[in-house]
Order: sequence, then structure tokens, then C-alpha cells
Amino acid sequence: MSSRPPTGSIRQWIEPMSDEADLGEDFIAVAVAAEALAEAELAPQAALATQAAVMAAARTVAEAAARTARDVAAAVAAKAAVVARAAAASATARRTELRLTHEVLHDGLTGLADKRLLVDRLTQALARANRAGTFVAVLFIDIDDFKAVNDSFGHAAGDRVLVGVARRLEACLRDTDTCARVGGDEFVVICEDFADPSDVPRAGGVLKTALAAGVSVGDETVPVHVSIGIAISSPGSLPLDLLNAADIAMYRAKEDRGAHARLNAVS
Repeated sequence: MSSRPPTGSIRQWIEPMSDEADLGEDFIAVAVAAEALAEAELAPQAALATQAAVMAAARTVAEAAARTARDVAAAVAAKAAVVARAAAASATARRTELRLTHEVLHDGLTGLADKRLLVDRLTQALARANRAGTFVAVLFIDIDDFKAVNDSFGHAAGDRVLVGVARRLEACLRDTDTCARVGGDEFVVICEDFADPSDVPRAGGVLKTALAAGVSVGDETVPVHVSIGIAISSPGSLPLDLLNAADIAMYRAKEDRGAHARLNAVS
């Protein structure tokens, strides 16, 4: 009986390896051709040797392919790690940027807008009002006798009163309104989209009533009385002019013992 392997056995042995290592059809074709040549012209022992050499070559190619695949996978993983670290660093930098921007434009104690952000918001509100034919109201709020609060309860309690006033004001406002702290005990509220200027003083009354209940500081309730000056925009009003008009109105209200005052801004 012949000891030569059956025709096609090389393909049968190599193809499973190809599935794992992607040897390629060209390699398989050469291997099959080598087997056919060995069967036709060489002695059985030489045919077996040729077949063994082809199998060894196939294993070498398969091992090289496997190493290449591992190297590629490692390179991809390393690249992914670099990208992930870069993305994390970028996200951290962005969060830091947003935090710093917020700190620059907001009051550190109350978290309200500061004067720079207030002026920017007021500028935008006036532009919208001019386009829509509506009115913007600026309410300048000053806590009466705040020095007495600090003297009676201490500065830490005074800070808690300021924070409490800020939260109380925010609770009264719409999403489109802006509340800012512009001084030690001074706040400004921007209310926009008024169709009728006569509705504005009512908004001041709402704020004054909300604050009249006082602010709790520990076991104490600190009374909060405020003077509110109101200025209403007219076509062409400038932000700083409107703020100044509301400030003047507030001092007039304080002279009238907390009465609301209204002063139209000069265009």
C-alpha cells in the first residue's frame, strides 16, 4: 500500500489554520501545488518531506499572523487608552473653565449674578424688548438697617441673612428674570416682557411681601425690611442709565420709609 498521503490533504489541514490566522488563498494554492508536484514526481518519502515542510511553513505563517494580530490589538488598546486619557483631560479642563467662568460672573456668597453678568443680561433684555415692543423693569433692592443686623446677630448671621434674601428673591422670579447682588446689602432684579408698565409696581410688592416674613438664622428669625426702587425701560434705554434710575428711585423709597418708588429711565 502507498504511504503517500491522499490528494488534497494539505488543503484539509491548512484551511482550519487559515480560518484562525488568515493565511490567504495564495499560500494555500502554493501548498496544494507543492503537494501535487510531490505526488507526481517524487518518491513517497520525498512527498512526505515536502508535505511536512509545507505544514511547517503554514505554522510559521500562522504564528506570525497571530503575533501580528496581538501586536495590532495591543497598539489599538494603547491608542484607545491615550484617547481616553485625552478625553478625560479635556473634560476636566472644560469643567474647570466653566467653574472659573461661573466664579468670575457670580457672587461668591449668594451664587447670584454679579454686576458684570447683570449688565450683560440687561443689555440682552433691552434688545429683546425693543424688538417685541415690550418693557423691562429694573428693581433695585436695599436691606434697611442691615448694619443693625450685623451688630445684633454678628457678621456670620448677617451673611446667612443675605443668602436667605437671595433664595427668597429667586423663589419669586420667573425663569426669564435675573437676580443679582451688586453690593453688600443691595440686590437688583431684572424682569422683562411686560406689556403694560402699570403691572411693574405689583412685582415690587410681591418681592417686598416675600421678604417681610424675615429670615431664619438658627433659632432666631431676623426681620428683613427693604426699600425697592423701580425703573421701567423706554425705547432706546441704556443698561447703565436704567440701573442708575432704579438706584435713585430706591433712595427716594428709603427716604419715604420703604415706600415703592418708580422712575422711568431716560432714553
